[in-house]
Amino acid sequence: MLYLWTDDGTFVNLALVEGGFAEAIRVGANDSWYDELKGAERDADSAGLGMWGC
Repeated sequence: MLYLWTDDGTFVNLALVEGGFAEAIRVGANDSWYDELKGAERDADSAGLGMWGC
């Protein structure tokens, strides 16, 4: 899993999940942000955003 931030501090992984354009996944022990990402996925799903609105 790659975690990516822009120069202005935007957490790209989180922004994608919040918009419904990505899913939270856990890859081995590399799960530092999993809980936050999973929560954002649930919120996006509940709101019918991105792929959750299909």
